[in-house]
Order: sequence, then C-alpha cells, then structure tokens
Amino acid sequence: MITVLRLGHRPARDKRVTTHVALTARAFGADAVLVSTRDPGLERSIRGVVRRFGGTFRIETGVAWRRILNEW
Repeated sequence: MITVLRLGHRPARDKRVTTHVALTARAFGADAVLVSTRDPGLERSIRGVVRRFGGTFRIETGVAWRRILNEW
C-alpha cells in the first residue's frame, strides 16, 4: 500500500497545490493521501474525481500525523 502524507496544508492558500499532490499521487498509483489539516472541500474535490474516473483511491484530512508516523 502506497500512502502519501501531506503536512502543513493551509486550506486558504494551498488548495491547488494539495489538489495536485493528491491527483499526482493517484496517477502514480498511490492508494491514499492523508492530509494533516482538515479540509472538507479538498475531500469533496478528490472524491468527485474518484467517483467520475473510478478506482479505490481515498483521501482523509485532519489526520493525527504523529500517530500515523508512529504506526508506520
């Protein structure tokens, strides 16, 4: 399983960058992207892409990144 962890996302300033991170991760075969900051709009956008084009890619925002790193 390939998962990308995006740290430091600022919803007001980084919408396009984080969207591109997620779409690139999906294009390169990642299974998921985890974003440290909660952003429902980003989740909606990426889930819409997955719904339209298919696949099992998932996005989760507002994750406890320290816990995630400890589990890895």
